[in-house]
Amino acid sequence: MAAVPAPQASTAPEWDLLPGLLLLVGADGVARAANAAYCAFFGVEPEAVAAADWDRPLSESSRTALRAALASRGDFTLQLEAVATGDRPASLECAGRWVEADRGYVCLLHDITAATRAQSAAQAQAGLFRLLADNVPVLIAYYRASDLQCQFANKAYAERFGFDERSIIGKTFAEVIGPEVASQIEPAVRKVTLEGRPAIYERTLDGPDGSTRWIEVHLLPHLGTEREIVGAYVLISDITKHRQAELALRESEERLAKFMQATAEGIVFHKEGFITDANPPVCALMGYSLEELLGHKTIEFIAPDHLAKVSAVITSRQETTYESVIIDKQQQRIPVEFIVRTMVRNGEALRMTIVRDIRDRHAAQARIHHMAHHDALTGLPNRMSFMDHLEHSMVAAREDGSRLALLFIDLDHFKRVNDSLGHIVGDALLRTVAARLVGALRGTDVVARFGGDEFMVLVPDLPADPARREDVEQVAQKLLSVIEAPIDADGRPLTVTPSIGIAFYPGDGDSPTELIEHADSAMYRAKARGRANHQFFDPAMATSAYAALVMEGELGQALARGEFELHFQPQVQAENG
Repeated sequence: MAAVPAPQASTAPEWDLLPGLLLLVGADGVARAANAAYCAFFGVEPEAVAAADWDRPLSESSRTALRAALASRGDFTLQLEAVATGDRPASLECAGRWVEADRGYVCLLHDITAATRAQSAAQAQAGLFRLLADNVPVLIAYYRASDLQCQFANKAYAERFGFDERSIIGKTFAEVIGPEVASQIEPAVRKVTLEGRPAIYERTLDGPDGSTRWIEVHLLPHLGTEREIVGAYVLISDITKHRQAELALRESEERLAKFMQATAEGIVFHKEGFITDANPPVCALMGYSLEELLGHKTIEFIAPDHLAKVSAVITSRQETTYESVIIDKQQQRIPVEFIVRTMVRNGEALRMTIVRDIRDRHAAQARIHHMAHHDALTGLPNRMSFMDHLEHSMVAAREDGSRLALLFIDLDHFKRVNDSLGHIVGDALLRTVAARLVGALRGTDVVARFGGDEFMVLVPDLPADPARREDVEQVAQKLLSVIEAPIDADGRPLTVTPSIGIAFYPGDGDSPTELIEHADSAMYRAKARGRANHQFFDPAMATSAYAALVMEGELGQALARGEFELHFQPQVQAENG
């Protein structure tokens, strides 16, 4: 401290010209004089400086420290806390110089309140920055550009490379991350420290547990006021989860691609109804190449009568399974089953549709339906199918006022054919009769095999006049003639005749069962009249004809069992006796 002349009085004018707050204090701790700046700062009169409580504006701890320094008889520097004019707190730096000749101290005080507050604020800000830096999920460091020495590192960065926040300071970039890695990323470091441009790169890093982590490193230049390169900020993010997710997605995409190529199922991807991808099976099914499908709307390949359903599914984004029909390149209809799902592919939500060709399924269903409703030997509708058709035809006739005729056909002595020539010939005979019946009738007439050697013919849409039977008679005569025509049986001509019974609706029955029974009755009447003829149902004669035929049948069965012979045996013995 520069020499300060000792004043002769408390109001020495030369002291007032000196900068700062000046105070002369004896070794005994009693103030001797102060300059005007000191008096103004503390709000005291010059005459009052020499009072015993001159240090009253100082805090208790400051008074104690100051008195201890005064007793040392040597130069000192202290930081004091005081209350200045207006009761405002103040921080003072006090430099005391011992003057042996005067046996006292010359003390120069500087008001450092603003500097202290700025320092406190800076320390608080630095603490806040350290708190923030140590708690963000990013590794942060700052390196000086001139020598690449670390000037700052948050806790995560320091610990990640085996240091703490203090021991890493002064370490070079290569010392922190290792010389091998430093040489690998030197182009990025040069870009920042020499060119002043940011750099981004990714690399792997061995984790503390031995696992491999993926990190993304941002190097940002710190430019000074003159745009000179002062340093570089380092920000490191752990992107392992992202890379693992990308790897899993890529593997999933590869599996899906392999599946699309390997599966026999057709698969189509579309976005907002526009095709984005399709596999070979669906291209083969439709007859288009992939290039011909891409970018086109899916509904362009849907049959017109199915557009509404398909459009509704696309709009609603529902995941569902349903049947539809597509149109191939040859404009042919192909029944298909759509299995629709929503999935993420290449980072975007797409609609995936599995396309199954169900032509074989429909054919199988048609075969099953045909087998359930048709006779296996002749291919004609069977009893169940004919009963359904008859019921519907009776309802239609009742509604439009028309008539229909039911012809019950039974082959005469068919059992003899089977017994003498075998069932193979008998089956061939039945197939031939079936084909002749179908060929002799109109397309609207229905022929069915009712069982065994019995056939049914339904002739609908007849005139309502019951007196007009000639149309049906013509049909019956035609059927008699075509059935009676000789049939080739293993090179031998075979002739079989039919007996035909005819009933009408309305008139001869109110239900399918009743109508069939009455046609059956008329058929028995035809057999009773010599076979190979047709008869119309007659309620008055049906009972007697049927009863006679039944009696004839029972008599034949009795003769076959020998019952008639046993019945007369006692009488024969008696006569002989």
